[in-house]
Amino acid sequence: MSQIKRICDLLFHANVIKTIIFNFRMLPKEQAIRLPIWLYGRVDIGECTEGGGKIVFSSQQKPHFGGWKIGLNIDFLMGVNTHPYQTRFIINGRLILGEHGRLANGTLVHVRENAMLSLGDDFLLNFSSKIACYEQISIASHCRISWETQIFDTNFHYMADNAGDVQRKEKPIYIGNNVWIGNRVTIAKGAKLCDQSVVASNSVVNKDFSKQSGVYAGIPAKLVTLNKYRILDIYQEFALDMIFLDSNCLTYNLDLLDNGL
Repeated sequence: MSQIKRICDLLFHANVIKTIIFNFRMLPKEQAIRLPIWLYGRVDIGECTEGGGKIVFSSQQKPHFGGWKIGLNIDFLMGVNTHPYQTRFIINGRLILGEHGRLANGTLVHVRENAMLSLGDDFLLNFSSKIACYEQISIASHCRISWETQIFDTNFHYMADNAGDVQRKEKPIYIGNNVWIGNRVTIAKGAKLCDQSVVASNSVVNKDFSKQSGVYAGIPAKLVTLNKYRILDIYQEFALDMIFLDSNCLTYNLDLLDNGL
């Protein structure tokens, strides 16, 4: 029954024609026929450049039907579509995808020619966020990126000093596993984040923080708290909601939750 509901949801809410065009444009025929990438609403898929973009699945010979969903309304604010903007998903370079992921409506993902963007398993990019990959961006598995965040591995424009020296405007970005990035964050070129890192809202990350997990905040961001991480398991979150709603406790230990107490 759940499989039937899933297929009905796809057919009624997805942009079926553009989904078919995109899959057969970007994937080998034996993968495209499985329709692993589904487009929803108003999605601009751009035009292929000479030589074309390419999408590769990192861990599957046969990717899942509907494993990746682009342009979904996943606004958690009462389920209201507060950002009915056009989604732009333009792949002129190389995109590597994990097992499944979701990109909300109003997001931008642009991979330029000769650039490579890697998105791991269980990826979420929330509404009105942007990823512009001009050289290389690697985002590992189980990462959540909140709304109106931007990840750019380029300055877009060249800068010269008084001696006339010009530096390269791109530098790779790396984001580890189980990373939570809050709303309105900027991840700039050269940034690196360790596994289980958390970036607070409105921060700017432009340094290498790959050796220490914790909570980063500020402009520019710096380490403000050690030994904390975002709970990504939705079942744990739901259980904790119930516990805190039904009691006056200020803290609760996850070991008690795991033991059913």
